[in-house]
Amino acid sequence: MNHKPEDLRRSAAEKFIQSFDQELLRAFQESDAVTPSHQPAPPEQPVPVPRPPKTPEAISLSDLEEAISDIEQYLHDQHHPTSEEP
Repeated sequence: MNHKPEDLRRSAAEKFIQSFDQELLRAFQESDAVTPSHQPAPPEQPVPVPRPPKTPEAISLSDLEEAISDIEQYLHDQHHPTSEEP
């Protein structure tokens, strides 16, 4: 008599697992029917990367000196701002 409840539990568990497997399989089949899994991927289009134009021109020494002078003046103005208030 002690084996009968165990057999009933085992049988119920097996039926539950079978039912669960069937429901799971059916759910997967329905989802495959709704959304096909073999959709072609959109073709990848290369994104053009802008490149800076190559300039064969060299920077002249006078242009470089002017640029350095402008930078020095800017830095000087930043450290010693002229204020309108006394």
